[in-house]
Amino acid sequence: MPKNNKKYNLVLVDSETGNKKLYVSKQGEYKFSLREIDALTTEYDSPKDFILHMGINSKFDKLEIVKHNKSYIKYFTTVYGENEFLKKLSHDNPQRREVVQSDVFKSEIGKIGNELKNDENLFDYLMKKGVLSNQNLADKFNDVFAGLKYGCIDNFNDEIKELFSGLKTYNTVRELVVGISEYKNLNSDKYIQEPLFENKPKQKIKA
Repeated sequence: MPKNNKKYNLVLVDSETGNKKLYVSKQGEYKFSLREIDALTTEYDSPKDFILHMGINSKFDKLEIVKHNKSYIKYFTTVYGENEFLKKLSHDNPQRREVVQSDVFKSEIGKIGNELKNDENLFDYLMKKGVLSNQNLADKFNDVFAGLKYGCIDNFNDEIKELFSGLKTYNTVRELVVGISEYKNLNSDKYIQEPLFENKPKQKIKA
């Protein structure tokens, strides 16, 4: 895996005081790929579950995933054990940047294609949220679903198969899966709206 793919920190947060502390692995690592972080957090059902089993000071009660750029930080949604697809995918060789397009993977992606096909609002939501940061792939999505909307596509299944063949990296697949999960939770009583990621000014985090 390219060394520069380890750009993400897992941050422990004390909601009451706002104090933050970097998670450091037993090997002394504090920068990870998103896939490595997901392989870790999806072993647990919640931030508190993670913190308890890791033997971390219980004053921390939240987890954040952050990526530092020159002038700001991007915040990414943390995923836990209930996300079965990302749990399986992240555990499949966390050192790899690209996903292995196994039969199981293709089946799950096919389900996503059907969800998008049957829910125009879902597709619009993903595009407006900028879920697909890969602009070339986002443009392909837009073309396929615009064609579907206006009756210019004869065989949707062939189109969607070709479209999803572009889902090569774990991060791109993750964006799509997390965005759909967020959309599904919009009408849930337990939903607390959080952006897929947001930009904030840099702040110091204790190591």
